[in-house]
Amino acid sequence: MLKKLVISVCVGFVLLGMSLSGCLFFNQTTFILVSSFVVDDGGFAGLELTFNVSDQVMVTLMGPDNILVFSEKFYRGLNDVTPHLESYRKDPAPGTYLLSVSDMRQKLIFEKSFVFTGENLSVSRADSLWVEEHEGSKWLSFAGVNLIVENLGDLPVYPRTVEVTLKGTTLSSLVLPTVVLPGKQTTFSCFMYIKDLIPGEQSLDVVVKNKNRDVLAATSMVSIPQKNVSTISYTWDYLGIQHLILPDPGYLYTYYKSLERLNTEDYAAYVFDQFDDVYLNMVVGKLEQIFEDITGPVERLDAVASFVQSLQYAEDDPDNSSYEYPRYPLETLIDEQGDCEDKAVLTAALLDLMGYNVSLIRLPNHMAVGVHLDKNVVPEYSYYKDDFFYLETTRSNWRLGRVPLEYVGISNVTIHLIVPRPLLIHSWKNATRYTSVIGQEKTDSVKVVCIVENLGSKEADQIEISGVFVENQMYSYNEQIALIPLILPGEKEEVRLIVTIPQEVTTLLITKVFFDNIMVDEKESTATFP
Repeated sequence: MLKKLVISVCVGFVLLGMSLSGCLFFNQTTFILVSSFVVDDGGFAGLELTFNVSDQVMVTLMGPDNILVFSEKFYRGLNDVTPHLESYRKDPAPGTYLLSVSDMRQKLIFEKSFVFTGENLSVSRADSLWVEEHEGSKWLSFAGVNLIVENLGDLPVYPRTVEVTLKGTTLSSLVLPTVVLPGKQTTFSCFMYIKDLIPGEQSLDVVVKNKNRDVLAATSMVSIPQKNVSTISYTWDYLGIQHLILPDPGYLYTYYKSLERLNTEDYAAYVFDQFDDVYLNMVVGKLEQIFEDITGPVERLDAVASFVQSLQYAEDDPDNSSYEYPRYPLETLIDEQGDCEDKAVLTAALLDLMGYNVSLIRLPNHMAVGVHLDKNVVPEYSYYKDDFFYLETTRSNWRLGRVPLEYVGISNVTIHLIVPRPLLIHSWKNATRYTSVIGQEKTDSVKVVCIVENLGSKEADQIEISGVFVENQMYSYNEQIALIPLILPGEKEEVRLIVTIPQEVTTLLITKVFFDNIMVDEKESTATFP
């Protein structure tokens, strides 16, 4: 749905006789700043501004060292905007930010300085997490830390990693997307793992760092290991009865359950997500230990796959077979069940961490895993597609290369590679329609704010964002283009496009993302124009 603003811009003058000929008197443009707050805007530190203006103005925000932070045109009426002070999940620089407003004649009509000293993060409390993996054992395994941090500064802070030094070993873990606003406390946990430590007091050094790897806060603690993390047990049959015990990562599971599902059919995005990597690496280590006597690459792969194959198959909605709700790998692991794409994503994530070259194979109403190996390694089977052997994950103890009869010879097959690559999607943060009248000339346009996100595992550069009105999927009007120089994995960028609405034709507004001259994502309006 589009917000609509109607602007009438009247430019008038009075000619006051011969003695004042050539002098023009314009209506004075007024600008009133209603409010301003430092906020987190979806992972971007921002300055939320609300202002009232009597005519068209240009609003500019300059950061420390006279760096341009924001510049945009606004129209008559009440306006809300949140200029971003830094890129996604990056701590903004302290210093002076200068807000300037100019009228249509480029005359300065308002100016205000905002002075920030910066963030000031401290650790209010640190608790260590311990798990008993063998019933009755005096040995416990270290499973991470739980921290309460407080920001005593005046700018948002975005913790990125936590490092813990224990017994001379330094462990590192990503912090789940977290912001600590000025004057606020936040609690977060990080999973780390050291198996079976000797009983007794343990000294831990804890360091919190930001995106630039600057130290935000540090503390030291002495911990007496005691069980405070529950476990999850798995049992399945593969070359005998196998057992696996895992720490219950409740906070990780809650995080993934709370996420909206991704707007993409390329489910490699669920594998690329990196916040569960430390936990899944521990799972891989435990599975490799269970099957340590199995050394062949295919045999080790089949053994690990047998674990996921043993998890219960369950439809996303038993009453609606067409409904699809893809799970992140950790969700399927903790739920101990999933449908074909869920089990394929979990299998691909585990095998990828083991160093296998894998892919997701999308078939009609099904998904499996593809594994790239030398053909001589699996001589009894042929490649399924694009030099990938087929691996079924929904049937117990199915070996690599064996294809269910219903999927033999299928042509409608898509391969989603699990290799370092960008994976770009975008969404509309908001879209506002403006109608302006200057004299006899009327302009109708839409300002759309897009959030472009890289869900992949490799950076993307020279990304092109297009906004255009399209008639009958054939004719394009008034295309506007914005460029993004670079988006790193897991990062986001905000883009603004102002596209003029064509008159006397019925159109849809469509935005597209291009990378390497290929359209990789598209979104269209539900409303028609004009």
